[in-house]
Amino acid sequence: MPKPFPKEFRADVIAVARQGDRSIAEVARSFRISESCLNRRLKIASREVALAGTSASSSAKPAPFVRRCPARSVECWWWRQ
Repeated sequence: MPKPFPKEFRADVIAVARQGDRSIAEVARSFRISESCLNRRLKIASREVALAGTSASSSAKPAPFVRRCPARSVECWWWRQ
């Protein structure tokens, strides 16, 4: 398995991509990473920003996690964790 990129590198790539001056493909090419890798990193970064914003501002309990049964497409109470 390949080593992940360093956090500083990922932060730089995300910052350049979010500027909006160039397309995602151009940014990916300039940093020598794949376009799908950059898209994935952007999704993860936006999710982290959204989670950081909601956890600080809301004091309510999070919704309970419910798994789906693999054999059926209905929620099973015994799968709850």
